[in-house]
Amino acid sequence: MFSSAAAGAGAPSGADNRVYHAVAAGGSAEEVLRAIQRSRSSAAVNQVGPHGRTPLQAARRMGRGDLLVLLLENGAVADGDRDWHYAVDWCVEKGDLEGLRRLIECGVSVDTADAQGWTPLMHACCFSGGDTPSRRDVTLEIFRRSSAETRRAVNVSGESAVDFIILVCHGGWHLLPWITQLIVELLAAGAPVQPHHRARVLPIAAAHAARRDAELAACQAMAHDS
Repeated sequence: MFSSAAAGAGAPSGADNRVYHAVAAGGSAEEVLRAIQRSRSSAAVNQVGPHGRTPLQAARRMGRGDLLVLLLENGAVADGDRDWHYAVDWCVEKGDLEGLRRLIECGVSVDTADAQGWTPLMHACCFSGGDTPSRRDVTLEIFRRSSAETRRAVNVSGESAVDFIILVCHGGWHLLPWITQLIVELLAAGAPVQPHHRARVLPIAAAHAARRDAELAACQAMAHDS
């Protein structure tokens, strides 16, 4: 897991600020990476710039989640949990599976909730309504890596990941097969459902069970015939 010590020690005389300047100038990920590689010190990724901010703080202030991911995987010290939460949420919203996997390889956990009880899985489910393969892949990656406890977690309002899928997919109630499967697996993990959503969720679970039983019966019939 990333160190969560607050970054921000004063900049020594002659400090290498090239990473900070590359971020503050709104550079591309490639430009910032080159600045990291060319810096005279490995500490440059955490070096406080002229405005009293680290490169990580500058990236978050600018809404540059791509740079946040890059900096974190290159040794930036996270400012509490909010930096990695922001980075994971950015990957979810952008459908950046590669960025998500890079964060996880660095030690980021998808099982930690924020102050409001939101897990990365809940956030991902908020983007499950569209037929976007990249967001689907990110959502399923987070689901696969989530613990059973995280799958059944609720936020401070008592809402689970299933509730957020229902909220997103209410328009026309069009559920793609992978979303239906996700709902079923979340329910199997013990995810609760708000009372006003149960009328929509129960038919999905029943239909899935009926389809599963029919497929099992068909397989048994084929085995008997052979």
